[in-house]
Amino acid sequence: VCLAGSEDFTAWMWNADDRALMLVFSRQPWSVTSGRATLDGLQVVTGSLEGSVRVWQPRTGACEDLIRGLPFHDGPLTCLRFHSSTPGLMITGSEDNTARLVSSATGKVLAPLVAHTETIEAVGFCDVMPLAATGSLDKNIVIWDTNSCQARGTLVHDGAVSQLRWIPNSMCLYRYVSRPRLM
Repeated sequence: VCLAGSEDFTAWMWNADDRALMLVFSRQPWSVTSGRATLDGLQVVTGSLEGSVRVWQPRTGACEDLIRGLPFHDGPLTCLRFHSSTPGLMITGSEDNTARLVSSATGKVLAPLVAHTETIEAVGFCDVMPLAATGSLDKNIVIWDTNSCQARGTLVHDGAVSQLRWIPNSMCLYRYVSRPRLM
C-alpha cells in the first residue's frame, strides 16, 4: 500500500502492486504533511499543517479520532512513525521544535519530548531497546528513553538532519543530513 498526502487537504491510498486507487481520505481542513498505516493495517494516520493527527479506518475512510490542541503540537506536523512492536504507539515531530509520544489507539498524548531549537524533520523507534530518536534542522539527533521520556544523548552534525532510520535489530542509526550546495 502506498499513502500520499497532498496540499489539496486529502491523502490518497493505492495498491502498489496493481496501482489501483483504494481510498481518498478527504475530511481534512489543512494540507496533509505526513502519514502512515499501523503495522497491522487497521488504522491509517495523517498529520497536517494544522498540527493535528487524524486516525482513519482504512476500509471505509471514516475518521475515527482527531488528536490536536494541548497537550499536542502547536505547529504543523512534519513526520510520524509507529513503533514496530507496540500497537498504536507513535512518535510525531513538528515545526514547533517538539516531538510527542502518542497512542493512536486512545488518541492520548503520552509525553512531550522537548530538546530541539528548530523544526523536527525525522523521528523513529529502535526495535531492540526502549529508545526513540528525533532529528532536527538544528543539526542534532536526540536519543530518547521511551520509558522515562528523558533525553539520553545528543548526536551533533554539521548539517540539518532531514531523515533518520534505526538499523533493524540494532541500536545503530542511519542519518541523512542536508548540506548547502556550492555555487
